[in-house]
Amino acid sequence: MDNASVNDVVAIHMREQLKEWGSDILDGKYLQMRCVAHIINLAVKDGLKETGKSLERVRESVKWVKSTPTRSRKFKDCIEFEKIVSKKFVSLDVATRWNSTYLMLESAKPFEKAFLTLARNDKKFKKHLNEKKYGNESLGITTSYDWSSVGRLIDYLKLFYDLTVRVSGTSYVTLHLLFDEVCEMYTMISEWADDIDFEVSCMAERIKSKLTKYWFEDELENSKMNRLCYMAVILDPRRKIEYLEQALKKVYGESRGKALVEEVKDEMRLLFDHYKHRLGLPGSSPIVIQEDVQEPSGSGDGKKKGKIWGDFRKMKREAILKGTRKSSKSEFDRYLEEEEEDDEVVTRALVGSEEDEYKFDILGWWSRSGMKYPTISEMARDILVVPISTVASESAFSTGGRVLDSFRTSLSPEVVEALICCEDWIRSSDSELVADGEDEGDEVVFQNVYAAFQAWSASAPAGPSGSSRAGPSGSTPATHVLVSSPTMSQVEEDYVDNNSDENDETYVDVEPDEE
Repeated sequence: MDNASVNDVVAIHMREQLKEWGSDILDGKYLQMRCVAHIINLAVKDGLKETGKSLERVRESVKWVKSTPTRSRKFKDCIEFEKIVSKKFVSLDVATRWNSTYLMLESAKPFEKAFLTLARNDKKFKKHLNEKKYGNESLGITTSYDWSSVGRLIDYLKLFYDLTVRVSGTSYVTLHLLFDEVCEMYTMISEWADDIDFEVSCMAERIKSKLTKYWFEDELENSKMNRLCYMAVILDPRRKIEYLEQALKKVYGESRGKALVEEVKDEMRLLFDHYKHRLGLPGSSPIVIQEDVQEPSGSGDGKKKGKIWGDFRKMKREAILKGTRKSSKSEFDRYLEEEEEDDEVVTRALVGSEEDEYKFDILGWWSRSGMKYPTISEMARDILVVPISTVASESAFSTGGRVLDSFRTSLSPEVVEALICCEDWIRSSDSELVADGEDEGDEVVFQNVYAAFQAWSASAPAGPSGSSRAGPSGSTPATHVLVSSPTMSQVEEDYVDNNSDENDETYVDVEPDEE
């Protein structure tokens, strides 16, 4: 689930319902897993507030270049003048989505010299940026220092961008990867906090403060942190307790790290006991051995036992008792104590090449180890498949890319609103526009929608951005509008102005609303 407070309420009701059905696990303690991508989005957006003018100058420069074909051609002339070879071009970003900001900066950085040349040669470009306000000051054109700051910012954002891509995968399990990513993130942010660049240091502190709310457990248990991510590390035969303890001590210190490992072990034992009781598998309980076994006075055939045979039998009995004591340990303890060298696949993944590590299939390993560890293999099957991101499921049902795709990113908000409203009205008003089921043709349908649109535009009062309006015959568009709607004539004028080579002062500010 994402971090919305309504999901906390949903999780509470789900726990209560599962408890009534008798199918809850440890009172639903591990039911709610917060979306990693949403948490990273919150943290990075908060950190970007400390970036200052440099980011805003680059953003406005890219918007100016992308606003008209004439400006794009002038910028391409600067690219040729600076002899910059690149198959890519600059891209716009959405200020409310940090990942698009990263892609915008990444696409703009190779053209640093071209932007500096454009600022020297194009007075309109320079005037536009000088007239833009940043707080109470003038924004100004980009400088070499700005591009240096942007370069460092790209390196930092790339770490979060790559992390988001990895944890949003759908063809492999991701839960056991989360702990590694969080530890690496904590280490990097701590290094950034000590950076000599004040903006970078402030950004790191803000990001760390936000992530601490959801993930880190410096002193006490974090109720928002689902400890299944720790258990998933233990269920990785390459890591187990040893790696978990080493990493936690490095992140939280010796005492807190050791205490946290013991807490996780205790919780995992409770979960193991729950699965053992639920499955009722034989051999899960420890076997108790009688130590005081009396040695018989003779062999079974009535002959007297010799001293050599007696010594040998005593040695074998001790060996058997020793092996039985070893097997008397629970399945969970035997798994933790098994050495990596005893498993060829795990050994190859640890000491082999990077390709061997990449090919290691953790679910396949547990499938093969089901006979050896029947209870823990069931736990691994349920725990490791828990998704840590809702990106894949949200993307499957999202229509954002079909409404405003990469080929329409320069459309003004007014034009986007007009397109969405018209499409919705055509779909919802077919029965009203076509009388008695007779096909009037596309031209008549368009004329009716056009007339309805003009009437609605003339009568509807201008509302704030994000308000919704009723369509013809009281129908309501399926999507909230972005800004107050123009008349159809204004839409046509906007289209002409935005595509005219003569009107270089037209500035198109594209910032679609975040869902």
